[in-house]
Amino acid sequence: MSERQKSGSNQGDLIDALIAMNKEDPDLFHGDTLVAQAGIFLIVGFETSASVTSFALYVLAKNPKVQGKIRAEIRDYISKYGAVQYETINEMEYLNMVVKANEEDSYSLESYQEFKLPKGMPVYIPVVATHRDPKYIPNREEFIPERFNRDFVDQSVYLAFGLGPRNCVGIRFAYFQVKLAMITILQNYKIKMFERTPKIIRRHKKSLVTRSEDPLYVNLMRE
Repeated sequence: MSERQKSGSNQGDLIDALIAMNKEDPDLFHGDTLVAQAGIFLIVGFETSASVTSFALYVLAKNPKVQGKIRAEIRDYISKYGAVQYETINEMEYLNMVVKANEEDSYSLESYQEFKLPKGMPVYIPVVATHRDPKYIPNREEFIPERFNRDFVDQSVYLAFGLGPRNCVGIRFAYFQVKLAMITILQNYKIKMFERTPKIIRRHKKSLVTRSEDPLYVNLMRE
């Protein structure tokens, strides 16, 4: 930030945004607040997308039929436009399926329960349990991208980015980042399992984000 302020240049990036915020409120970045901004962008903006991409490539290696279908869609798209375009990337519906995996004093749970949540009470939602509930996700152990098409039964069950006014502000950026990585790799490479590829994914028990306990080795073969 100091170097940017000395140069006087404006690049329209995060640093410029933080400088503008600091001008409006000089007391904003006392203590570790500024470091926290960089930390949250690294964790939320990079690590989560990298994990999703890793998991996606792993399951595609295990499901060659699905991989063939998504690679065909990517190649058709590249043939049509010649390059990846931000405005049109959502045309790839199958890629989208693959990647997805009032102010009141209280909130009543009636008619489900005779209980009211008092205002300000923290509520924690077991997202992993919800995403793996057979009531909502039948055949949960199978890799079935089609279940995330536009007619998915209940979108409120899919809580990867939260819902409502407090959902993740980076949802579009995250989707675009992962899709772009998938397109870049899959248009030129076929993903295959080999002897070092783990047979199952063991989720890391102490990680802040969902990631694998073991390295997700796969082979990339130019094709």
